[in-house]
Amino acid sequence: MAIVHELRPGDEVTLGDQKALFIASGIHPKYKALRLVIWKLTDGTWSLDALRWNQEVGEIVLATPQAKWQAVQEAFRA
Repeated sequence: MAIVHELRPGDEVTLGDQKALFIASGIHPKYKALRLVIWKLTDGTWSLDALRWNQEVGEIVLATPQAKWQAVQEAFRA
């Protein structure tokens, strides 16, 4: 099970039948103890979540660094 601070841009995370592409995270502007995590969901929508740095988020689908970067670029084109 992957946790928030282990994620890298382009990681595809699955939890059950749900999939999301991790884009980025940073300090949450409102909740300083949490991370603002940005995802592109498989239905094409964006998700902005407030998560703990050590929160479990699902399983990472293994991919090469090049494939991960390509996925991030595609997320912004769609």
